[in-house]
Amino acid sequence: MKSFAKTIRFYDTHKDQVAIKAISNFAEYGFSSANEMVVTALYELAERHNNHSSNELPLDELADKIVAKLGGNITIVSGTTEANPSSCVSSGPETWDAPEPVTDDNIGDVMADILSF
Repeated sequence: MKSFAKTIRFYDTHKDQVAIKAISNFAEYGFSSANEMVVTALYELAERHNNHSSNELPLDELADKIVAKLGGNITIVSGTTEANPSSCVSSGPETWDAPEPVTDDNIGDVMADILSF
């Protein structure tokens, strides 16, 4: 296995001092060497970043996938998002707006509203 030498510079900051102390006490964290500790920490950080980034879809793409899955049969109903007994039973005029069909122009707003619930 080929090895590479890298130098990490630490400065006189609180974060750096905490890092130096942790590396110096690598055995307390269950590592057999400072190298193992640093490599493991950086590997896990990179894996989390890669997994997190690859799982995210842009909002418009997510909206398109949901609309496609629903076969385009989706409508928007605007009104209050908070549940309370008075909003369930209406004794007066209707409090909800008529459903608005989803279009290419408003799909991003529709999905943002859906995902905000």
